[in-house]
Amino acid sequence: MRAGIIGHGLVGRTVGKQLEALGSKVVFTRTTSGFYDGAQQISKDEAFSKEPQAVFLAIPTKDDGTTAFNYIQDCLTRRIPIATCEKGAFGNYFPELSKVMERIGYNASVGGGTRMLEHIRWYPREEIREVHCILNGTLNYVLDRVNRGASLEQAVAEAREKGYAEPLAASIKEVLEAESFHDIPMKTAIIWNVLNLTGNFLRAQELTKHRPMHEEDIERVAREAQTRRFYVSITPIEQARQEESRIGGFEAQIDGWQICAGFREIPKELREHLLVPKVSNVLHIVNKRKQFYTLTGQGAGAEATAETMIADAQQHLNNQF
Repeated sequence: MRAGIIGHGLVGRTVGKQLEALGSKVVFTRTTSGFYDGAQQISKDEAFSKEPQAVFLAIPTKDDGTTAFNYIQDCLTRRIPIATCEKGAFGNYFPELSKVMERIGYNASVGGGTRMLEHIRWYPREEIREVHCILNGTLNYVLDRVNRGASLEQAVAEAREKGYAEPLAASIKEVLEAESFHDIPMKTAIIWNVLNLTGNFLRAQELTKHRPMHEEDIERVAREAQTRRFYVSITPIEQARQEESRIGGFEAQIDGWQICAGFREIPKELREHLLVPKVSNVLHIVNKRKQFYTLTGQGAGAEATAETMIADAQQHLNNQF
């Protein structure tokens, strides 16, 4: 595979290493200072003239996804398959991208190595009664470590050291808020849109009614780490639970369904499904016959994300559009 990589952070570099290990050639890399062919800086047109067979978009979401959306459109115009782990484009521009989804590898944008979006896409929508998700491996890792005896400070420091936490977040509060106020709303919007329960799309920027988190809230989250996690539920409004103890997070109602997210006490019937170790993500679907489907896998980390992006690209190369 001849590949281009847009983004030179941890994920972008990991994609490059994995591609090289597979015998692929990286023909250009886009860093913050421009396009490069090895050490030589080149123009954008020169980069794409090298005819990459696939492009990997591994940039952080610093805006509402517009930057990533423009890259995606550019690659599709050039008829080049693109695989992305960026969340803003699909979180806020899903309506615009919905008609070309088959030309984009997007599984790494939610769920890391779980490929949960692929599973959701093929689940019969008319059968769905409720959906519960752990969508942020970083927060799950932190609370799992606290539950196993680490202090909150130790758990957050470990998450930073392993590359799970947002790099610009400094304090514990900033780490928790960066994940729960920024990352999870985008992933939640993507989950809702891929589920397509009603035909109406949701943009992440609509999920803005966050409950503030205070120091005493953070202390309570750590104290109750045995049964409390940040998880997202999508349920019919009439089945939605009243949760006065929810800490942080957000709520939304759309077409008779309620989306509820936050640091929440996990009810007993869901604990065996949602209380998972380390950086795991979870997709738990209950159908109208009260049968369930559960998918668990690594939800954070550059290695798992890069593997998913490469698998997406290979799939698209095998099904050229």
